[in-house]
Amino acid sequence: MSSRALQLLLLALCAAAAGDAKARVSYIGPGRDPGTAVIHDSERGTREIRPGDVLPNVGEVREIDEREIVFDRLLSDEERSQWQAAGSAPPDVERLHLYRLPALQDESPSGRDPAVITAD
Repeated sequence: MSSRALQLLLLALCAAAAGDAKARVSYIGPGRDPGTAVIHDSERGTREIRPGDVLPNVGEVREIDEREIVFDRLLSDEERSQWQAAGSAPPDVERLHLYRLPALQDESPSGRDPAVITAD
């Protein structure tokens, strides 16, 4: 398998990890205070977060705006090993973007906006 193919495989694995986070965290909207956001996560429910807060399995909140929340997540030793086995230098952190999407009334009966998370 070529180095490029292995890099694509690793990217797919990171995207799968991001997809797992998507199922557990939703960006509801801006918080009461400037620079904060209201999220719903399956572990702790609905709450307000700010830069510097850490969500387990997602990462540290780095930036918040009305469209998205940006997280930085340290790679595990296993993920680093996978990058190195593919002949690539592993990044120090993975940057994840949790986007706030407009609610579709038929698909969001709880009143929470659907959200999507992507990895850089």
